[in-house]
Amino acid sequence: MDSTNKGFTFSQIANMYGITITKNAFYAYEDKGSIPKAERVKRGKTSTRIWSLEQLPSIGEKFGFLKRTNGTKIVSFFTQKGGTGKTPLAFQFARTLALHNMKVLVIGLDSQETITNILKGAKETDSLPENLDDLYDDGLYEVFKREVKLRDAIQRTDLPTLSFIPENAGLAALETDLNHEADPINAMEKHFFSKLKNWGEFDYIICDCNPSWGRVINSVLYSSDLLVSPLKCDASTLTTTKTFFSLLADFEEDLEFEIDKFVIPTLLENNKLSRQVLSYYETQFSNICAKTPLKKTVVIDEAQVLQQSVMEHQPNSPIYQDLMALFKELVEVLEFVTEDESPDTDMDDSGPMKTETTAQI
Repeated sequence: MDSTNKGFTFSQIANMYGITITKNAFYAYEDKGSIPKAERVKRGKTSTRIWSLEQLPSIGEKFGFLKRTNGTKIVSFFTQKGGTGKTPLAFQFARTLALHNMKVLVIGLDSQETITNILKGAKETDSLPENLDDLYDDGLYEVFKREVKLRDAIQRTDLPTLSFIPENAGLAALETDLNHEADPINAMEKHFFSKLKNWGEFDYIICDCNPSWGRVINSVLYSSDLLVSPLKCDASTLTTTKTFFSLLADFEEDLEFEIDKFVIPTLLENNKLSRQVLSYYETQFSNICAKTPLKKTVVIDEAQVLQQSVMEHQPNSPIYQDLMALFKELVEVLEFVTEDESPDTDMDDSGPMKTETTAQI
């Protein structure tokens, strides 16, 4: 699909959301006001109905694959190894949710600013701005230091349902400052998540974690409803998996609580070794492993460069079908692991404390 600047026709929208009703039946929803009114664009002697990108979320809510769940869900994408497809997958999940009219806030936690650059888009420039401060976006650290308000750190995207808090070099300083918190494990909840949830404006908070353990990541994991760990189907990732989950188990034991987890095999190739690694993941993590592994493909990379989801970029591609199946499964897991949690939390002067859950995947 070409750039979305020209808008979307019925056939394009039907491919994106798997709509099976006829064009006339779809138009009837518009006529009744059940979906946004399209612009009429003349093409020769006839006119074509064109919907803008900003109108897609409302259409996605009515006809899409993903349904809204109750409350704000915090989902952390974290794997103790780079190159597993973690950030592209976090971006795809966030944008796909947003295209289904769910309010999504992405929080990047890597000073490399990878997901921030995807969300903002690369901007070519041949000179520096007059004010060098214009090169720097306020993020979590500036909010933590009370230099800016949390709401003012949130930036918008081309979708009205997708926002983000940008990453910056201040994340390293935030890591250091959390060492001085009286209760560092609850710091992210106290300073950020509790406020975001109390606003009631977001259905999902997606955290794209850096691949290193630290105060910030520990606190984020402790506050998350679900930890999503993409694992590349190769020998290198396999050799680090045992250590990663051993450290995770030690972390859970120290804090006496269990993190709900979801493992996604990624970058599966059509060779014996890759299939063997996949089989290991499916066996070792049988109760928390995604049913749909993701094959290695350039389509996700292409969509990312365009700041698009695969459902916008190539909804007829095989990887699109895999992603939709995976995201439906992920939403179902999220609904399951949070349905038995008590809405009550213990409160003290430091803010809400996470209660131990017994939900299992």
